[in-house]
Parts: sequence; structure tokens; C-alpha cells
Amino acid sequence: MKIRLVVTDTSGKGVYNPNSADEKLPFAGTLSNSDREHLYTYVIQPKHCIFFAAAFIRYVTDYWASYTDLSDRPEIIGTLYHIGYGKPKREPKPDHRGEQIATEFLPLAKQWLRGA
Repeated sequence: MKIRLVVTDTSGKGVYNPNSADEKLPFAGTLSNSDREHLYTYVIQPKHCIFFAAAFIRYVTDYWASYTDLSDRPEIIGTLYHIGYGKPKREPKPDHRGEQIATEFLPLAKQWLRGA
């Protein structure tokens, strides 16, 4: 399966591009090794990595949508983020890391995003 890397920016105006002056971005389709290395320089930057993580989470939830609703299942989304999207299942079960993400990281992230 090929994944298209598309991240909608927070204003909803289109594809997130961490550097609009860079003609190689954004990517679509299969990435070559040099494309992967080029993209890595953006993904490792804290100001960009959250957008790429969000794109992967959106992709996973969309991919699984025809099998099960993940909108209120952070432990499953955490598991899929941890192990990869895999083959969708009607009744997915979380792994230890998915449970940890849902019980430890999610409350912390909500608190952080609220500015508390």
C-alpha cells in the first residue's frame, strides 16, 4: 500500500508544507531514499513533526473507518500509531503502549493544549 503524505494546515487552506520555497515538498506517492532523507530534515524539527504525526493519525482513522469507529478510541489510535496501521479489524484491541498513550500521554496533551 502506498501512503500519500498530505497534512492539512491548521487554517484549512490546503496541504501543510513546512517550507514553501522547497520545490520538492510536499510529497505524494512512493518516496525514493533521497526523498525520505530530504523529508526527514523536516520531520525531526519539533515545529513540524506534530503535523506529520497528525497526518498519520488522520490516515489511520480514515483507513479503518469502514471497519470500526476510532473517534473515541485513543487506546486503539495509540496502538496503531505505535505498531502501524495494519489490517483493519471490526473489534480491535489495544496493546500496552496504546493503553499507556491513552492513559498517560493523552491527559497530559489535553492539559498542555489548554495552556494549564
